[in-house]
Amino acid sequence: MTKYVDSYVCKLARSLRPIQEHIIKFGGAPVFMRPVEWPLCQHSAQKMTFLAQIPLQQPIFFSRKYAMAYVFMCPGKYDHKGWLECKNWLPFSGANAVILQEHSDMIGAGEAASEYPDYSVNFEYNPEPLIDTTDYLIDEEISSTVSEFTKIGGVPLWLQENETPFCPHCNQPMRFVAQFSAELDGPLPADSSEWHGEKFKFFDFGDVGIGYMFICENECGSAFLWQCS
Repeated sequence: MTKYVDSYVCKLARSLRPIQEHIIKFGGAPVFMRPVEWPLCQHSAQKMTFLAQIPLQQPIFFSRKYAMAYVFMCPGKYDHKGWLECKNWLPFSGANAVILQEHSDMIGAGEAASEYPDYSVNFEYNPEPLIDTTDYLIDEEISSTVSEFTKIGGVPLWLQENETPFCPHCNQPMRFVAQFSAELDGPLPADSSEWHGEKFKFFDFGDVGIGYMFICENECGSAFLWQCS
């Protein structure tokens, strides 16, 4: 019998105002719980772009110690051939970062370094089967219930192989927390020339890919990576 786990699909909508609360959000400026140095890419020394802040104690309990995770990624530095030098798709490359913070009532808005507007979130409960989506022996009807959209909890919908990171401190597999769809404003038009501008915003995960955030079950830290098809 297949086991199911809690999952909440995130319905994103552009906020009419900057979100300045300790709640889930994508884009805009992070709302820190205590002062922190803005993360820099270890390769290009560029300021990383803020992607999202994810609560770690509700609607799903992921951590006793930490209340919020803040996800950042280097915008990338390209060589003369147009190849990306900063390997921001890898979890421990130094080209992305997840900052974990304990609960505080302080409201500390970070610098507005994101190219993305604020997106508010409404949750839709959607339990998912506890499976590895790269296992082709699993019944297709069961696999198809794993959401491809932005979500909290559930299981990652891998676009390539299973890349669940192992904690570099305790060497244990990390727990999946959230999945970020690149398409913030919904599915992009087939004509890529229509993607740019203010009508559509999307995370730069390769060819419209998916980002994945994990946390160490032993509270050692967290990780972020992305894949594209």
